Amino acid sequence: MTDTVLIVDDEESVRRTFREWLVAAMPDAQVLAVADAESALKAANDTAVDLAVLDWNLGSGSDGLRLLEDLVEFRPDVVAVLVTGFAHQATPLDALRMGVRDYIDKNQNLTRETFVAAIRRQLDRTRPAKLQRELNRQLAAFRAAVEKVLPIVQTSAAFNDPVPLPAAV
Repeated sequence: MTDTVLIVDDEESVRRTFREWLVAAMPDAQVLAVADAESALKAANDTAVDLAVLDWNLGSGSDGLRLLEDLVEFRPDVVAVLVTGFAHQATPLDALRMGVRDYIDKNQNLTRETFVAAIRRQLDRTRPAKLQRELNRQLAAFRAAVEKVLPIVQTSAAFNDPVPLPAAV
């Protein structure tokens, strides 16, 4: 089962760097990188996103927390990691309340290792629920298929039941 990570940052160099780090560290993951909230919402509508890496300040008056509120509309199970260069403005407690599961300060502890570790940690936490959702989806599909076939099988069985012959006298 492939993990899908959506990176949203208005700085192209940051997006590219984060994407390169993740692709190198997790070659089986699908990594999407977009510049703004509108592109992020389109990507989340088109693809099942497991984890969103959100910049605090997305430019043009938008921020990662507002985007997260909107993303949850498309993907209620999405988990977010907030990355910011504005730690003095970001409110970690509000972020946690809204579904952010990790918080990385670009100016303090952001290295390839800390970034990849934070993403892996959150993906590891999401996998059991993701597997359960997939199992439930497959079970529902199986049930629907059985419900379609069952009347045919029952009808066929009724035609194939041998009619008891009268006993010879």
